[in-house]
Amino acid sequence: MFYCVASPYSGTEEVQKERVEETARLTFELIKMGIHVFSLTLHNDAVFTINQVNKADYAQQFAKNANAIILQSNGLIVLKLSGWENSHGIQVEMERAQKNGIPVIKLSPEDILNRRGDMLKLL
Repeated sequence: MFYCVASPYSGTEEVQKERVEETARLTFELIKMGIHVFSLTLHNDAVFTINQVNKADYAQQFAKNANAIILQSNGLIVLKLSGWENSHGIQVEMERAQKNGIPVIKLSPEDILNRRGDMLKLL
């Protein structure tokens, strides 16, 4: 059993760095709790950075990859970081999960750190 983690990514280089770091911190917290997770943002950022590719050139392929991973997961955890509600990618990922009967669990950093709210469904 594993959960796919979705978090906002797009923005300036500084915003992307902040979002990746916050995603990494929260993903680590979930792992420490014994929750098996795969972060789309962390995976994609590492692939883009290491291979020094233009993200726009590969957006379609990465979207297909994300969809395949979401469809294999037991749920989609949406990290409610700044900008999540306006993130096109997150909206598409949530819609894909819901259309396929995959639960969507929206968690704020506080929910994770304090183990409250919908976080309790995962424990």
